[in-house]
Amino acid sequence: LIADDLAWKDEPDRNRLPVVTSGLWLPAVLGSEYARSLLDKQVLLCREGLPNASLEAGPASSGGMAVPRERLLGTLEESIAMLKTRLDKLAQALQKESEASWHSSIGALWLRLLGNLTAAYGEGYPLYMRDAAFGAKQLESFMGSYTELKHDTLLYEKPNYAEAGEGGDDETPPPVPKGLVEPNPVFWHSLLRTVDYVIAGFTRYGLYPDDLEEYGSLRLFRDTVALCAALAEKELRGEGLSDED
Repeated sequence: LIADDLAWKDEPDRNRLPVVTSGLWLPAVLGSEYARSLLDKQVLLCREGLPNASLEAGPASSGGMAVPRERLLGTLEESIAMLKTRLDKLAQALQKESEASWHSSIGALWLRLLGNLTAAYGEGYPLYMRDAAFGAKQLESFMGSYTELKHDTLLYEKPNYAEAGEGGDDETPPPVPKGLVEPNPVFWHSLLRTVDYVIAGFTRYGLYPDDLEEYGSLRLFRDTVALCAALAEKELRGEGLSDED
């Protein structure tokens, strides 16, 4: 939906948009201010594909008829302005979507979950979370997870070998520091609802019953997420973490 709504088509309100879509548009629509700050430079990169675009607004195959460049370009400023205008309208439309719509699939719910990674953090949050560099880190996390979400459509190879093979040294590891949970309760509770949605689906359709046992992997993962949510709230209140935590 996002790629289709924001990409070029031979229509008056679409003919200044970039032909080449970008994954950056997704976090921008879902609320990442850092992603929006990159659009001015990113639109220029998307326009590089224009000479190879077909009249149907897709990449031209061998021998395909290219779209005349003058029908697409306009000015860079026009492309950026049109993209941002349509992006804002699409973001407003998505905000009005019902809970049932977001819960129509794991993929849709996961995108909403990722949107909670890139929110703006103000008073009450640690200073590092209010820094621009944190927005860049969150965007990287968003894009990495989004890539994994759609990785079935990509062809890539994973290494099938282990490192070195001898294991680590025998030295006693240092004590684990306290307070490694990112204090983002909105994200953690959203992840918890996502896990509950998966559990409900597995239960309804009889999928992976071993994972649903008390000590099954999915149940243990839910316990971990619930703990992270509780610790995140505790950290935001300025409370120290106990040894039990």
